[in-house]
Amino acid sequence: MSGAGFDSNPFANQQQSQGENPFARPAGGEAAVTKPPANAPPAYTESAARKIDTTDLQRRQEELERKEAELSRREAELGRQPLNIRQNNWPSLPSVCPCGPCFYQDFSVDIPSEFQRIVKAVYYLWMFYSCVLFLNILGALAYWISGGSATTFGLSILFFVLFAPAAFVCWYRPAYKAFRSDSSFNFFFFFFTFFFQFIVSVIQALGFKNFGTCGWLLGSTAFKQKQVAAAVIIVLIALLFSVVAIACIVVLVKVHRIYRTSGASWAKAQEEFTAGVVTNQGVQQGVASAAKSAFTGGRF
Repeated sequence: MSGAGFDSNPFANQQQSQGENPFARPAGGEAAVTKPPANAPPAYTESAARKIDTTDLQRRQEELERKEAELSRREAELGRQPLNIRQNNWPSLPSVCPCGPCFYQDFSVDIPSEFQRIVKAVYYLWMFYSCVLFLNILGALAYWISGGSATTFGLSILFFVLFAPAAFVCWYRPAYKAFRSDSSFNFFFFFFTFFFQFIVSVIQALGFKNFGTCGWLLGSTAFKQKQVAAAVIIVLIALLFSVVAIACIVVLVKVHRIYRTSGASWAKAQEEFTAGVVTNQGVQQGVASAAKSAFTGGRF
């Protein structure tokens, strides 16, 4: 067979029958426009896009960076100490004293920079309260010398011996440890004892007779008894006790505001208390001794 039958184009007749290019523009020179369907969704616009507010994310990022810088600074401070040992440095006592410092205190190392001011305020309030208790002894002594009761003088000494160290241990140190380690348990302990301190300061400012404090009521009694010099001293001390009570409220409100933004909670306080009891060496030794005694008693 010859190959002449395969020389022709089988699609030639079809192209000639159609006579036009389907992709060519129409005669008017304009391209065909496809109309969208009637039920098409609305066009996407920038105003309809969801705008994401990154202000909160930036604030959290800055807070994390600040805490990271603070931790780095504290680690550097601790690294510069010999053998990285934290030795007690408060109260600062002379070397001839038979007893040494009982606590370690360093605001620049332990307390984050943003909380150092409030912790120092609590510390200064404790110092001011201790000074007022000492002045209360002098006022009670003046009242006794001028013819008043000796009971007030005796109780004033007792209050100074009890309340000054108790205030340091019961509400200043919990505040220090709460801001040092962001401890929920210490926050709650501080709130409880510091509110009690406020109540005590109000009672001391009132100054009931034979109660041990130089307050407003005792000052009025001294004026009625014509003890003018002692009455003036008592009124000044009553004013100082009133300042302590007002300062307690101000500090309590400020610490509570910081506590609300710290992420602390009652559940965390319970967890910290439970963990502290379980890991306490004294509790472990007591449980071990009790178990040993029970085992020995049951055996014999």
